[in-house]
Amino acid sequence: FKENPSFHFPEKARHVVLIANGTGIAPFLGMIENNKQKIPVTLYWGGQNEDSFDLYRSRLHQLIKKRNLDQVKTAFSRAEKDSGYVQDLLRSDEQFMLSSLEDRCVIMICGSLNMQREVEAVLNMISERHLNKPLEYFKECNLIRSDCY
Repeated sequence: FKENPSFHFPEKARHVVLIANGTGIAPFLGMIENNKQKIPVTLYWGGQNEDSFDLYRSRLHQLIKKRNLDQVKTAFSRAEKDSGYVQDLLRSDEQFMLSSLEDRCVIMICGSLNMQREVEAVLNMISERHLNKPLEYFKECNLIRSDCY
C-alpha cells in the first residue's frame, strides 16, 4: 500500500467532480457519504456493463436522496448498445468540464492507470483548447487529484 495524503474530499470547494472506473469508485463512496457540507458532487463512473453498476446503484441513489451527491453519469464498455468509456462521457460533457475547470472545481480521478491517462488527455485537450493552459497547471493548484493503480 502506498499512502496518498492529498487524495481526500476537499473541505471547501464549489463543486467536486469524481471520475472512476471499476473498483475505483470505492474511496469515492466513503467520501460522498462524508460530504457533510453538501458540496455539489458529480460522479462519472465506467464499468463493463449495466450489471456491474448494480453493486452501487442503490447506495448511490440513497446518497442522491440525502443530497450528498447530485448526479451520476455512467459508461459501459461492453454494453450491447451505446458502449463507451468514462472519457467518452467527459468528451460529450465538454462544456460542463470546461466550466468545472474555469470555476476551479476539484476533479478527482480513481481507478486504472489507463483510464487516468485517457481522462487526463481529454481534460488537457479541453483546457488547452479553451483556457490556453495545460492540465499540469490545475494539478499544480491541487485541483486535479488522482489515486490510480
